[in-house]
Amino acid sequence: VALEVLDRISFRHRVLTSSDSSHAVVWGAGGVRRRLEHGDGDVVKGMEFLPQSDAALTWTRDGTAVVWSTSTGEALRVLRHNHSVQALQVSPGGDLAASCSQDGLKVTVWDLDRAVVLPVLETFDARRVEFLGLTGLALTWGRGAPVVLWDLSSGEAVGELKGHRGGVGLVRAF
Repeated sequence: VALEVLDRISFRHRVLTSSDSSHAVVWGAGGVRRRLEHGDGDVVKGMEFLPQSDAALTWTRDGTAVVWSTSTGEALRVLRHNHSVQALQVSPGGDLAASCSQDGLKVTVWDLDRAVVLPVLETFDARRVEFLGLTGLALTWGRGAPVVLWDLSSGEAVGELKGHRGGVGLVRAF
């Protein structure tokens, strides 16, 4: 049945999956397209396609994130964090990524084209991050922290959204 469904997926569409293993799989028309092997033995914790490109980003808890070509399976760039990664978000333009540390005290912003770190946001209990379109701004939030608005060029907090009782679980921006 799965292959019948995959035959309906056109070559324009891709599906990215992972399980309790150190790899992700890119699916396309006709079945498995590419296997993306992390090779470090750690379980793939998350993944995202990069908008407007043939690339995907996967990350493991040990702090390794990899930008992959989904058509060749080649690792294009490896991003090594100095902390365990709790969550990671790719910007709408696909040129930036932001990762939250497991302890919630740092959000690392990456330039994906150059594989370099931009400002590290020093936070309090940030468990998630969301880019605000192509504005150069992002939001962070966590269980015990307010939603904080950040200027990514300076790494400075520029505002807070207060009013929830307890931690914030979900944020979506458009």
